[in-house]
Amino acid sequence: MGKTKFINVVSGKGGTGKTLLCTILADLLGNQNISVLVIDMDIFVRGLTALLYFHKGESLRLVNDQDDMTVSDFFNMERKESIKNMPNLAIHKYRSFDIVPAVSRIDQMFEIEEEMYFEGKRNHMVFHMIRDSIPLEKYDYVLFDCRAGYDSLVSTIHRKSDITICVQEEDDISEITANNLISQLERESSRKFIFKLVNKARNIKTFEELERKQKKGITSIGYIPFDMDVMNSFGENSFWDDISRTLYKAAVSEAWNKLASKAELPHKLYYKRYSPLISEKMERSFGIIGQKDRMVAFMGLLLAIMGLLYFSLGKGLVFYLAERPDMLISILISIMGTVMFLFSFFRKPKRDR
Repeated sequence: MGKTKFINVVSGKGGTGKTLLCTILADLLGNQNISVLVIDMDIFVRGLTALLYFHKGESLRLVNDQDDMTVSDFFNMERKESIKNMPNLAIHKYRSFDIVPAVSRIDQMFEIEEEMYFEGKRNHMVFHMIRDSIPLEKYDYVLFDCRAGYDSLVSTIHRKSDITICVQEEDDISEITANNLISQLERESSRKFIFKLVNKARNIKTFEELERKQKKGITSIGYIPFDMDVMNSFGENSFWDDISRTLYKAAVSEAWNKLASKAELPHKLYYKRYSPLISEKMERSFGIIGQKDRMVAFMGLLLAIMGLLYFSLGKGLVFYLAERPDMLISILISIMGTVMFLFSFFRKPKRDR
């Protein structure tokens, strides 16, 4: 194992899918025996910690050992305490990677004045204590899932990380906020790698098209097509099975490989997926509509094909089927099989929690 790489994942605004990206990327890397630790640095929203909450069977208390410290615990201690006794990070296994939760209880609340969350010196101290507590010999990569927007903590993590990835959506507001955040971070440390990844893309079709749209000087590593199935299943028990059937994992894998090439990282992802449709291009188009609408579209296509066959063959087809009832039965079975396939492929499983 070589030197641990620190990757800072940020966004100009909330809701861009930053936490989901961290989770899927860490799982893809972990499945290839690449050791990853993801740290939830957002002690208020704590989206990554929520995944651990469900993973632990909705247990409010995520950390039972009082000696194990979450991110929020570091805000309550002084530097001199850590020098006497270096704290243990509350590291928990989640699927193929490790997580450090933001809080010890999922419903934990804070007084902002008491925590001094936005005070620069404390943020700098907290990050260094967390970094010093990481068993670096165990990990190839450490991902910091930061809060949306800009503050002194985001700035500190950026300056101390090897790579920063800014996740944005395709709309103009997300574009502006992402560009502003990147410009601010570049002013503070121009020598650091900053990359942009577009999530939930509806209109972008190629990487070349994405690069043309980007602001001059910004390095893009790709886009992830919008997929209604990912949106609908997030938080469901079936989420990990559902997302493996979508384009999401394949797009994240491709983006990571672009990042690895540009930043000279030693690990590439090898993720194979076969589209259930004629092509991935068609699948991207269907990804922006809901499951019921897709099923209606497929059924409409099936009826259209049957209509064209009847138009082409006319009454001869009717007489032929009347003389060969086995052919009629065969067609009906085929139609029923198609309906069953569509239903099983597009159905939304119920939660059993």
